[in-house]
Amino acid sequence: MVTVNELIKSIWYGPAPSAEEAQNIKVSLQGKISEEECLISLIQLFKSGDFSLKHTLIHLMNSTKDEKILNLCIHVFCSVCTHEDLRKVENLNFLSRVSEDNAYVFASCARETLSSEVVPYLLALLEEWDDTVVEEVIRDSLDHIMDYTRELNWNATVDEIGSYYKGVDEHSFTDFLLL
Repeated sequence: MVTVNELIKSIWYGPAPSAEEAQNIKVSLQGKISEEECLISLIQLFKSGDFSLKHTLIHLMNSTKDEKILNLCIHVFCSVCTHEDLRKVENLNFLSRVSEDNAYVFASCARETLSSEVVPYLLALLEEWDDTVVEEVIRDSLDHIMDYTRELNWNATVDEIGSYYKGVDEHSFTDFLLL
């Protein structure tokens, strides 16, 4: 079986399971398994195109105390989340207690969501992680998502970026995200 450490090192999660294997994964998730086994099983299930247990990923992401598990949960969540998933603040409760390393991971993966709904979370993180190594990656993601430096200074305040965000319409975000 693949381990979390191996998955974190690899950008690819391997081949998708067959329909039968996917069904077996769902059954295994109903039993008592470790967080690592749960996450690996969810990844396998998602690769088959079945996102019916995404709520299990969100629960794991918000409840784990293991930094490596959280790191991979963040990566996977940002790859599979929808606009609606991001609109539910309770889905990202982990951000209120996130370490510097995983704040960095979330900020760098935020652009993978392909959603402007991630911007308020990045703005909150920017306020919290201002003057740290995380600040640069947050600003980079914000600029990638909404190109705020087109009109504002790179070091614009959270309030200035927030006002810019409120003034940009959805069509503009679609254009930025497709670049």
